Amino acid sequence: SFNPVSHNAAIALKEMGLSIDSHSSRHIRRKEILNFDYFLVVDNETKIDLIKKGISPKIIFILNEKNDGIPDPIGHNLKLYRECAQIIEESLEDFITKNLFIFD
Repeated sequence: SFNPVSHNAAIALKEMGLSIDSHSSRHIRRKEILNFDYFLVVDNETKIDLIKKGISPKIIFILNEKNDGIPDPIGHNLKLYRECAQIIEESLEDFITKNLFIFD
């Protein structure tokens, strides 16, 4: 099933110059799992779920792992959505720096 993004998520990302107006969340299908090089997840629970589905822990990375992942902003105010967006941005930059080669 598809779910629209939250209003606060759309606002927080728009303030960062990103649009998620056409995005909707959905569950990943089993056949899609094998097509990914990496899994970037928000918490250890999600990592464990993927491992149970046969994904190698070597390709699963928890964003903001040093702080136990990304806080769940659902049901909270816009301030927390902004903080989460910032944490995700910093965590992605950190992941890229540590794990991927970037050529200018």
